[in-house]
Amino acid sequence: MFINEISNNVFLKKLYSDDITSSILIGRFSIDLSGYCDIDFHVNKEPDILVEKYGVWGVIIILLLLKLKVEYPEMF
Repeated sequence: MFINEISNNVFLKKLYSDDITSSILIGRFSIDLSGYCDIDFHVNKEPDILVEKYGVWGVIIILLLLKLKVEYPEMF
């Protein structure tokens, strides 16, 4: 399951209790020389819980954007 691979995933596990792998698209991927990789994932699956401050799924919201910053080991 994709969410289990992410650290600090408590909120994501509340949003999606099932596997979301088939509902993910990569929106942006970048690597920089400081040792970080930024990845934006677009999730087009409706969350299991309603978060009122974000709006109504399918009316105001049509996808969820997950922004991840990953540190990778020094390569040089």
